[in-house]
Amino acid sequence: MDANRNFNHYIDERSEKINSHLGDPNWRIEWENSGYLSKDFVKFLAFEYDKKMSDLGYLPAHRHQIKLPVKNVPLYYLTFYSKHERGLDFFKKVNDYATPQLSLGV
Repeated sequence: MDANRNFNHYIDERSEKINSHLGDPNWRIEWENSGYLSKDFVKFLAFEYDKKMSDLGYLPAHRHQIKLPVKNVPLYYLTFYSKHERGLDFFKKVNDYATPQLSLGV
């Protein structure tokens, strides 16, 4: 949600937040060459972060989008990384038994 709301700010070369997040001050070059549209900025960031995690030896991520139940609006992504297949197996098993997120209302 943050990346969608602050797209114009993050694209500005004076902004350092994504530089710090990705550990790459040249990410804007990748963005410009990616062919993504502004509405796909979150996907681009997730893909770039996955590449950085892969460079550190993590297996491909498992990602789930969490949405606001009432309006089906995306809120955030929950991403799991592991360096071992066993961690991914545990995550899959837990996810199989997960129930949809309940509202915070009483």
